[in-house]
Amino acid sequence: FCSVVVCTSLLTQVGYREPYIWADVLQGASQILEHGGILLMYDTEKWGDFGDEEKMKDHLKQAELDLELIEREEPVDFSDD
Repeated sequence: FCSVVVCTSLLTQVGYREPYIWADVLQGASQILEHGGILLMYDTEKWGDFGDEEKMKDHLKQAELDLELIEREEPVDFSDD
């Protein structure tokens, strides 16, 4: 198992065609993270509700993923991408 999983700029690259790919990252990370491990995701909020805490929490609950959102930083402005 992994103690840290990092995913950055995935939506910046493929969000226009797979806007909810962040949900796949959550699913995959939940399978390989050790208990107490950290998933760090950094990306644009332009696609698929990424960064919307309530929608992401709802997804975690519906998918029955053993992950918890613990911190969210202000969005990065990718309006020109």
